[in-house]
Parts: sequence; C-alpha cells; structure tokens
Amino acid sequence: MRRSHRRLRSYAGIFPAANQLEVQLVVCMPALFIVITNMFFGRLASRFGARTLTMVGLALYTVGGAAAGLFNSIWAVLVMRALVGVGVGIIMPLSTGLLTYYFAPEKREGLMGLSSAANQLGGVCRVARVGPGLGSGETSVLPRSRRERGVFAVYALRTGQNNE
Repeated sequence: MRRSHRRLRSYAGIFPAANQLEVQLVVCMPALFIVITNMFFGRLASRFGARTLTMVGLALYTVGGAAAGLFNSIWAVLVMRALVGVGVGIIMPLSTGLLTYYFAPEKREGLMGLSSAANQLGGVCRVARVGPGLGSGETSVLPRSRRERGVFAVYALRTGQNNE
C-alpha cells in the first residue's frame, strides 16, 4: 500500500467521525486555497504592498501549519490547512515577482528554474528535519494519539538566517 494511503487511513483513525472526503481534504486543502488566493493576489499586492504581504503570508503559513496538529476537530484542522494555502498563495507570487523585477529577461528563465528547484528542495529538507519516528510509524516518540499530528510540528521549526 502506498504511504499516502496509509497516512490518510491513520488520519481517519484520529477523526473517526469524519467522512472520507473530509480526511482527503486534509491533504489537498492547501492547494485549493493557493489557487483561490492567487486569483486575488494582484489586488492584494496593489493595496497592501510586498513587505506587508510577505509578513502576513509567513504568519499564516507558520501558524496554520503548526496549529493543525493541536486540534481534535477535523474542521479545525481543515481551517488551519486552508490558512497554510492562503499563506503560500501570498508568498509564491512574491518570490517569482522579485525575479522579474530585478533580473533581465535573458536571465529570468534560468533563475525561475533555480527558484522552483530551491522551493522544492526546501520542502524536502523541512520535512526531513522532523526525522524518522517523530510523527509516524511504530517507533514514534509521540503518544499514539499524537503520532500522525506530529508532522504538523515541522511548520513551527525555525528557518532562515540569523541577523546577528
């Protein structure tokens, strides 16, 4: 059985009253809200500015992601996952927009590819920081009732550089 199916089945065990669609939404809710947020991004950017949007996007991403593991209600988890999607939907266009603003057209294509690769690698590294046994599996250091929720703790890990 594929790992994603096992993960969904474990979420179904955590939320026994939830139907299959609600459990599947835990995984796809961020993507839905990334799309919705992107539809309104132009208006948001012109009204609030890049700096404000960056801070709001990072806050929504961090709080929504980390808080999802704290709730016993599937609906609260879905709301938190939606906040993650809104945060990413705000941050993603800003990062690519900076490339178009600061670099000449002949350099943009390569830089867009590097940016995309760095984003994906960052996601892999962030999940890898959780380490084996923290959020899943039989060797988990978390109590059984919290095992599958532990993966959300990765959103609270400090990232970025020190400004010392």
